[in-house]
Amino acid sequence: MAQPEVKMIALLKKKSTLSIADAEDHYETIHVPLIFKLFGPYMARYARNYVNKESTEQPGVRPTSYDIVTEVWFATKEDFAKFNEIASRPDVRKLVEEDEEKFLDASDVQMFLAREFEGGSRGKAL
Repeated sequence: MAQPEVKMIALLKKKSTLSIADAEDHYETIHVPLIFKLFGPYMARYARNYVNKESTEQPGVRPTSYDIVTEVWFATKEDFAKFNEIASRPDVRKLVEEDEEKFLDASDVQMFLAREFEGGSRGKAL
C-alpha cells in the first residue's frame, strides 16, 4: 500500500467548562461519527491524541496549552482537495462548527500540513 500523500494536523483546546474526559467522550462518540459521515471516503486515517498534561511538566519544557492533537491522512492530493471542497460548503461548515462549539475552544485552533518520517535517521517520508 502506498504511503499517504497528505497529512493534516490540528492542535485543539477543549472548552474550559469541560473536563478532558468529557471533551474526549463528546469527540469520540458524537464528533468522530459526524466527521466519518461527511468525509469518511476521503480520509485514509483519522487519529485523535489526548494530551497527558502531567507528561509535559519537565524542567526546561514549556507545557502545552493544547488538549488534543488530531491527525488526518489523505491517500492522494485529490482526496485532500475533495475533503476541503466538502468542508467549505456552508451547510457542512455549519454542522461541524455547531458540534465543535459543544466541546472545543474555537478561539485557538491551529491546523497545518506536515511531512511525516518513520523509523531511524529520516526514515521514510509520508
